[in-house]
Amino acid sequence: MGKNHPNFDPNFIAAHKSLMISMCSFFEHWHVDCNYLLVMKTKTLIFVKLVFIISFAFYYAHSLKNTYDREVAVNGGNTPSSIKYIEQIIEASKTHKINPALIAAVIAAESNFKPNARSYAGAKGLMQINDVTARYLKIRNLYDAKSNINAGTSYLSELSNMFGGDLKLVLAAYNAGPGAVKKFKGIPPYKETRRYIKKVMNYMSFYQSHPDIAQSI
Repeated sequence: MGKNHPNFDPNFIAAHKSLMISMCSFFEHWHVDCNYLLVMKTKTLIFVKLVFIISFAFYYAHSLKNTYDREVAVNGGNTPSSIKYIEQIIEASKTHKINPALIAAVIAAESNFKPNARSYAGAKGLMQINDVTARYLKIRNLYDAKSNINAGTSYLSELSNMFGGDLKLVLAAYNAGPGAVKKFKGIPPYKETRRYIKKVMNYMSFYQSHPDIAQSI
């Protein structure tokens, strides 16, 4: 058997066929006779192909933007950040028996992984620990990533024991305080707290697929 002619490379033919089918579908969508492609001159057809490819690229980019916008909407106006301090998160997870995806999600919601974050109420660090909780947990430097993550995870563990492992109640207590959860015998009717719970749970679902976290669970 002789060598295949380069003009009949099977991969090229398959790619060309796929492009022509896509173009045909596009033309039919706009009620243009697909047979028009067959009577085009070579140069004209090449130009049409280029225009189609560029148009499809813009369409694909627009689709990605829409997907991003939907993700933003689902997550309450924020998309999850890339995980940082993964070693400290895994270590705290093992020490306090808390899902590392939950720890990462709380950090993302509280400080967006900014170790020097400080709220108007005085909460500090990655997991936004206040001074009262810091003294209770005997933490001196709330801006130290390892100390803050350990303190926040310890507090999550305590809240989990307090509320029987009910994640929504744990998050409500982390946001609004355990006293508020006990007072209302459930999730307090605060919009901020309800948004917080939804955000953290969405983030947690997102972070579950992180390879280091998935491996440690």
